[in-house]
Amino acid sequence: MAHCPGPACICALYGTTTGGYASFYGMYGGTVFEAGVETPLYTFTGGPDGGQPMGGLIGDNQGNLYGTTVAGGDGSFGLGHGVIFKLNIASGMETVLHTFTGPDGAAPAAALAWDSQHNIYGTTTLGGANGYGTVFKLDSSGNFTTLYSFTGGSDGAPGGYGTLFVISPATT
Repeated sequence: MAHCPGPACICALYGTTTGGYASFYGMYGGTVFEAGVETPLYTFTGGPDGGQPMGGLIGDNQGNLYGTTVAGGDGSFGLGHGVIFKLNIASGMETVLHTFTGPDGAAPAAALAWDSQHNIYGTTTLGGANGYGTVFKLDSSGNFTTLYSFTGGSDGAPGGYGTLFVISPATT
């Protein structure tokens, strides 16, 4: 993910690793890094802050990166359902914006997306009403909504061939 906070800036490339740090919780926490910089911007513990970020990152014009982790959050020994996080690039401070509980989704592994109102959208690979993943929205005020729970049938399921789908948030 490239981040450029203004018109007269030097752009940088940011990414995630799913492992590389053995945490207190007994799982690999993962990191957020800036390309060409040896020290990670943030190292996850696998606990309440999340663990194993897999999806890409998105950035805002305030110097923050947003992403998800497939593990961590609630749950014992770091085996939670994942989190949505915000990371301030300058300070390295991570803020958990939402902790998945299972019924609202679990194991988000794809990149997030913005809309014009700065709402964040994403998917989970597991959890939801049927256990086959969800489509979710985190609005700019921090309110979380599950927009759709996959059924595992013709609308898709983890481990299958997948489907292409369209969600219309204004009508959902």
